[in-house]
Parts: sequence; C-alpha cells; structure tokens
Amino acid sequence: MATKFDLNDNSLVVIVGSGAGGGTMANELAQKGIKSVVLEAGKTLSLDDIENDEWAMFSKISWLISVIPLAAGTVRKIIRICRHGS
Repeated sequence: MATKFDLNDNSLVVIVGSGAGGGTMANELAQKGIKSVVLEAGKTLSLDDIENDEWAMFSKISWLISVIPLAAGTVRKIIRICRHGS
C-alpha cells in the first residue's frame, strides 16, 4: 500500500517494527479505525522465501549487529514527538 501521510498529521500513530507487538498494535488500531503506519527495516519476503525451518528463517529475518547507543534524552525526545507532534 502506498498511502501518503501529511507529516503534520497528529492523529497518525507510528509503530516501529512489525513483530509480535507492533503487528498486534497495528491490527488493534486498524480495527478501531485509527490511522497508523508501521515502519519496518527488514526486506520484503514473498511466500517463496518462507521456509518451515525455524533456524533457516532466523537467518533470513534476524539482524545480528551491534547496537549503537543513542545520545542521552534521544528516546525521550522521540516519544515526545510521537505523542505531541513537536
């Protein structure tokens, strides 16, 4: 879906990650008619990419990288922007 959203739309919910928590949240919001967008960093997989093997899929969908520490207050600022739009 290529829906475009206004960057100043304070009614839009941004969900980071489409895993168990993000996917569930997106579904619940959609059922209530609340606009949301899910940001996902992983690549798009087709049905042909799916394997019925946990370890094979783990290597396809997991990132084994070092975490880069954020500057103090960055997460708090991001949350404030998401809640209040500024």
